[in-house]
Amino acid sequence: MCPDSLQQRTFRTATADDTQLLGRALAARLRAGEWLLLSGPLGAGKTTFVRGLARGLGYDGTVRSPTFTLVATYKTSPMLVHADLYRLDEGACVDDLGLDDLAAEGDAVVVVEWADRFPQLGVGRNALRVSIDLDDDPGCDVRTLSFARAAGTSHRLWQEVERL
Repeated sequence: MCPDSLQQRTFRTATADDTQLLGRALAARLRAGEWLLLSGPLGAGKTTFVRGLARGLGYDGTVRSPTFTLVATYKTSPMLVHADLYRLDEGACVDDLGLDDLAAEGDAVVVVEWADRFPQLGVGRNALRVSIDLDDDPGCDVRTLSFARAAGTSHRLWQEVERL
C-alpha cells in the first residue's frame, strides 16, 4: 500500500484481505461523528472495506452489505452504522433514513456505500470520500482506494488518513 498526494491519498491493495487490513487500520483512527462516504462500481470492494472497519472497531460477526434493509448497525466502539444506498432512487430523500439520528444517538461512525449518488451527504459533515475501484485485469484482485477530503472534513481526521 502506498499513499499519494496531500488532499487525496491513494492506496493499492493486492487482495481482499489487504483491503480489509486498510479498513482495520483506518478504524483504529476513527471517532464517533465521523463519516465515510464510499463509492465504486459493483464488486469493487466497498463491503470488503467495511468488514475491515468493523473488525477494527471490535466486531467479529458477519458483515454484509445492507442492500435490502438499507441500514445495519454493529455494536462496536464507537458504534458502526453501515448504509447501502444502491436500491434508492437518486431523487430519494436520504434524510428519511435517519442516519444523522443514529449517529448522534449511538455515538457512531457512519459508513455509506453508493454515497456518490447523493452528493448532499458530504455537506456539513465530518466526512471522508473513499472511492474504490477494482483493476480491469481479469483474475486480478488489485484495488485502488482513494481518500479525499469533503468540505467538512476535520483537520484531525485528515491527519489520521495521512498517517496510514
